[in-house]
Amino acid sequence: MLATGLIAIDATILATAVPSIVRDLGSYQQFPWLFSIYLLAQGVSVPIYSRFADTVGRKPIILLGIGLFLLGSILCGFAWSMPALIVFRLIQGLGAGAVAPGGSRGLVLRWPRTCLRTRGWSIEHPNPPEAVRL
Repeated sequence: MLATGLIAIDATILATAVPSIVRDLGSYQQFPWLFSIYLLAQGVSVPIYSRFADTVGRKPIILLGIGLFLLGSILCGFAWSMPALIVFRLIQGLGAGAVAPGGSRGLVLRWPRTCLRTRGWSIEHPNPPEAVRL
């Protein structure tokens, strides 16, 4: 869950720092790609990492994601131009894609099924509680 929080706070930090980044690196026209490439890489890689997590296990995939995210963060700190920063944000997004399914899967595995069903997390039961019926 801590890793998921790390991934979530990244967007907040970048949104605050964008004016300084654009001033230092230039290329005002390319700065929307900082957000877009991150979300695109995360969105595309989540199903892939989810499949790998089912076969290999959650822990190695989450550790791989944290490593990729950390590598991308370090490289973003050393970015010399806007295109380089965009590529490094791609690496961060790939790492975030590996962390996202692990965090939500850990939440589902920790709570009992009946507790999740009453909160609307599962409707596979033939007779779901009233809270799940829509």
